[in-house]
Amino acid sequence: MKKQRPKKKILFKIVISSLVFCGLMLVFPNKVYGQWIQVFDPQTWEVVLEDLASDMERETARIVREKAKETKQSLASKLFHSTLGKALNTLAYDTATWLGSGREGQKPMIFTERWGEYMKNIADNAAGDFLETLGSEGPVKFNLCKPDFAVTAKIGLGLT
Repeated sequence: MKKQRPKKKILFKIVISSLVFCGLMLVFPNKVYGQWIQVFDPQTWEVVLEDLASDMERETARIVREKAKETKQSLASKLFHSTLGKALNTLAYDTATWLGSGREGQKPMIFTERWGEYMKNIADNAAGDFLETLGSEGPVKFNLCKPDFAVTAKIGLGLT
């Protein structure tokens, strides 16, 4: 029976020490800081992941629509430019061929005079167009090609 006594003494000392320690904790409290720990909640995370997936899907769809629109506009522009250029080049080539060999015996329809005469005719036509426009749309409405009778009479009589 002597062996049981030391066990009881040790147990008694442990209980008394614990009570004293707890009593001191109550008498002299210390400030305690807690740590935030996120607990895994499968239902909450399921909702969060669904929202995230939905947002990503919407954003991806928006980006794809924008890129498709840009690509469509760019492609349409390039196709129009290419088609128009090809059509105008074909038209210019066919017109040049027709003008170069369209008359009897495949004689040219234009540039039948020398280069100097050709340039003189172009300048003469440009001056005529300028004067006609100046007379019809200028500040003084006056027809230089067919002046009125009073001006024609003064020119004919040499009057000023």
